[in-house]
Amino acid sequence: IREIEEIPQDVRDLFGTAHEIHHDWHIRMQSAFQKYTENAVSKTVNMRKDVSAADIKDAYLLAWETKCKGITVFRDGCRDAQVLNVGVKDKQPKESKVDEPTMERPIKVMGATYKLKTPVGTAFVTINEDGGGQPLELFINVGKAGSDVTAMAEALGRTISTALRFRGHLSPKNRAKEIAYQLAGIGGRRSVGFGQNKIRSLPDAIAFALSAHFGFKINGNGFQVGKTNANGDEDQMLVNNLSAPVLPKTDQPKKSSLQTELFQSQLETAGDICPSCGASSLVYEEGCSKCYSCGHSEC
Repeated sequence: IREIEEIPQDVRDLFGTAHEIHHDWHIRMQSAFQKYTENAVSKTVNMRKDVSAADIKDAYLLAWETKCKGITVFRDGCRDAQVLNVGVKDKQPKESKVDEPTMERPIKVMGATYKLKTPVGTAFVTINEDGGGQPLELFINVGKAGSDVTAMAEALGRTISTALRFRGHLSPKNRAKEIAYQLAGIGGRRSVGFGQNKIRSLPDAIAFALSAHFGFKINGNGFQVGKTNANGDEDQMLVNNLSAPVLPKTDQPKKSSLQTELFQSQLETAGDICPSCGASSLVYEEGCSKCYSCGHSEC
């Protein structure tokens, strides 16, 4: 009521809302009750939306100095939905943002671009962050414009970017870690690199870039990786490393007939995606992969 001029000033001074009273006095009031209370006093220290991290730190220190046994702080607007709101009538345009499924992208963002060799060619993975160091979007550039590889890379980048900007209780960085964990270890027909730098596919390269950028303990090449569970503990999980099945000795055919069988399967199936032109005409023949569209050869 402090802005209602029809009410006398001395009355308006007595009736202040939580945000009209500095948070230091919230803590001092709690301390006054705590002094003669054996158990802890429950009091929410409501803070204005413009308070900084340093203000919250000072509040905790003041609670300790005034011998409070416990303290709870809540900064206005720190959650998408909250029980009480101040000035709802004056902020009608802001209601539409609550209904938007994704967060709005700032005009300027900062990030890094990783150049990685993949089985489908050299990929440039760009990871952009917001002002708080949280991942905001991811771009993937690989292959020539108009190719199927480029289209799939753009679709994958858009999907990951949308997932990172979704509103929810999970932070974008934790969301990026889960995405990297799901993409790590996905293998295709061939791979590039060795050891921990081994890249088995384009999705595996994206997981590699996310892990390198944020320091996730994720490795998709058969080593043990760390994944945080709901309790905050780090589980040791093993990523399955795809390998060719081994036939029992009694069922193994002769070498010549096995080569013939593999050659027949190559003829009957469609070619793999060419890393040069993006066409599905890359065929493994005579110990080498060749493209029948552009003439690209891996030998």
